Amino acid sequence: MGLPAEMPVEVQAGEPKVRAVDEAQLAAAFDQSVHLRPELKAALNRIAGARSDVAAAKSDFGPKVKGEARYGWRDADFWPEDEDWSVGVAVELPLFTGFSRTHRLNRASRELSKEEAQARNLVLAVRQEVWTTHSRVKEAYEALEAATVLVADARESMRLTRQRYEAGTNTITDLLDAQTALARAEGVQVEARWNYLVSKAAFDRASGALSSTAGGT
Repeated sequence: MGLPAEMPVEVQAGEPKVRAVDEAQLAAAFDQSVHLRPELKAALNRIAGARSDVAAAKSDFGPKVKGEARYGWRDADFWPEDEDWSVGVAVELPLFTGFSRTHRLNRASRELSKEEAQARNLVLAVRQEVWTTHSRVKEAYEALEAATVLVADARESMRLTRQRYEAGTNTITDLLDAQTALARAEGVQVEARWNYLVSKAAFDRASGALSSTAGGT
C-alpha cells in the first residue's frame, strides 16, 4: 500500500447486524442450499458422470459405422498417370462378446442408482440441517430480544436507584444491588448476542451462503 512498515494500521470491523428470521427465509434457504452446498454440487457431478457411463455402455450394443477414403495414382509404368481413389463405409455389428457389454451396462446402472440414492439422502440431510439451524436462530434472536429488554429495565432501575440514593432515600446497598443487577443483565445480553451470531453463522453455512461468499472473494 506504500505505507511505512512501522506505521500503525487500525482495522475497524463492522458490527454484525441482528435480524429476525421468518418462514420465507427458511423456504429460500432450502432452495439455496441445493444449489450452493459444495457436497451437493459434487454429488450432482458424480451423477452426471455415472449417466455418461451408462450412455457409453448402451452404445456398445449398437452398430458402429466407419468411413474411409483413399486417393492415389495407379499405372503399370514407372511414372503412373492414372488417378486411383476409393470411398467406403463399413458397419460393425457386435454379435457375441461373452456378456461383457451386459456386465458393463449393469455395473454402470448400479453405480448410477447408488449415486442417485446418495444424493437424495444428502438432500434430506441438508434440508434437516437448514431447518434445525433456522430454529436455533429464531430461539437465539428471541433470547437476545429478551436480554435487551432486561438490560433496558436494569438501566432504568439503576437510574432511579441513583436518584433516590442522591436524595437520601436509598442506601449504598440499594445502589450496589442495582449496579450488580445491571452488570448481570449486560452479561446475559453479551452471551445472548454471541449465541445469536454463532447460530446465524451455522444457518448461513447450512444454506450455502458462506460457501457462496467464500467463492466470490
